[in-house]
Amino acid sequence: MIEQSLCNATRSFLLFLLKRRVKRYPDDQFRRPTVVFAPHPDDETLACGGTIIKKTNEGSTVDLVFVTDGSKSHPKLMPPQEMKVTREKEALAAASILGVERQAVHFLHFEDRELQHHFEAAVEAVLRILNECGPEEVFLPYPLEAPRDHRATNVIVKEALNRYGKAVTVYEYPVWMWQHCPWTCTEAYRLGSRRAFIKEQLVMNFYLLKDFQCAVNIGDVLARKRSALDQHRSQMIPLVDDPRWKTLPDMAEGKFLKCFFRPFELFHAYEVPGADPVNGKADSKQPGQTVAS
Repeated sequence: MIEQSLCNATRSFLLFLLKRRVKRYPDDQFRRPTVVFAPHPDDETLACGGTIIKKTNEGSTVDLVFVTDGSKSHPKLMPPQEMKVTREKEALAAASILGVERQAVHFLHFEDRELQHHFEAAVEAVLRILNECGPEEVFLPYPLEAPRDHRATNVIVKEALNRYGKAVTVYEYPVWMWQHCPWTCTEAYRLGSRRAFIKEQLVMNFYLLKDFQCAVNIGDVLARKRSALDQHRSQMIPLVDDPRWKTLPDMAEGKFLKCFFRPFELFHAYEVPGADPVNGKADSKQPGQTVAS
């Protein structure tokens, strides 16, 4: 049996390594125009809500793009169309607290859990937003995220950036990577085999240590980030009196949510150069080759 003490010790050690390896996001870059792509409403606040707040506090232009409608988060308990409307209202309320103006919030309305089936249409929609906003920085999910909408968002945005052809700095953020041991050790993990535990820990945390080398200090805006997340009520509290309505605070006995309220947010940062004059496409460097300082 894998003891909780092992999870705690491993988590403390990995945090120690991360703090030694990461580079601080430069203060003079907070004003750079930014577009944040969220697979679902709430991902923007969980992964980079503190960063968004610090940017808007500095007068940066920040656009939020919600790629899917989040309509299937509780499909057996609320009709998808009703959930779609609910989550859009929640996203607007959260954006307001993050400091993002209404006209800078974009809903692409692709169906929750079906994004991979709309690749070309999604790329074109993302490209339109890139051309309209002209960002210097783009935030999107890390490619090894488990949910398929997260992985699809990563691929779609990177293809759009390739067609966009202008130099940007990309910041990939983790959400569901924190669901792995030792960050959210639960009874389910402790009852599993030691071999499976070690394999999962080694693989996922290898990538965490290898790629996530940029951090934004958000200790001074944590309360405001929490207030923004609270606006996503359908994900934070049950909207119907039914024990099947699971929320973020329910996950891993609250340990999952705690991962987003440390005094820093982590990113995998790299540069996407401008268009290659020969073929007109961006000469994208693979993630991990160039890490923003």
